[in-house]
Amino acid sequence: DSVISRIEERIARWTFLPTENGEPMKVVRYEKWQKEEPQRDYSFVTVVMYLNNVESGGETVLLRNATKKQGHDIKDDDSTVECAKKGIPVIPRRGTALLLFNLNASVAQDAFNIRRDCPVLMGEKWTAVKLVHIDSFNNDCSDMNDQCKDWAKDGECTTNAGYMLKACMKSCNEC
Repeated sequence: DSVISRIEERIARWTFLPTENGEPMKVVRYEKWQKEEPQRDYSFVTVVMYLNNVESGGETVLLRNATKKQGHDIKDDDSTVECAKKGIPVIPRRGTALLLFNLNASVAQDAFNIRRDCPVLMGEKWTAVKLVHIDSFNNDCSDMNDQCKDWAKDGECTTNAGYMLKACMKSCNEC
């Protein structure tokens, strides 16, 4: 679909990561009183796109540094006011997006990067979530040699197809 492709291209520009590093986009609908428990994503980047305005509740709360070790309780709470107080709340507004880096500078899991969605009190909440990895999500599509891009530009995909179509699948557009 061209709309999805344009969105994925924008995400690639925003994150500086190629589109093939992303998982398929997931659209989620939250009805009244639905919420998401505290979670940690194991991708490099998470992009949460808000598809509608929520009448009441439904905040995404960044629980960074909100751990029991520091005296904060991140357990379930049906009060959206209390839920939103447990971190940095992001109010869902149509057309906005939240970019979260899930790994720290040394590319290790950020132990304090946890998020949750507070209960929707009125109406419903629609989001589209895109997880993006450091490497190609479809690991079959890659180049085995750092020079593949240059060789492909020089026409080697046709001149030396026997080697190139196996070793330089990505640069030869074979996947």
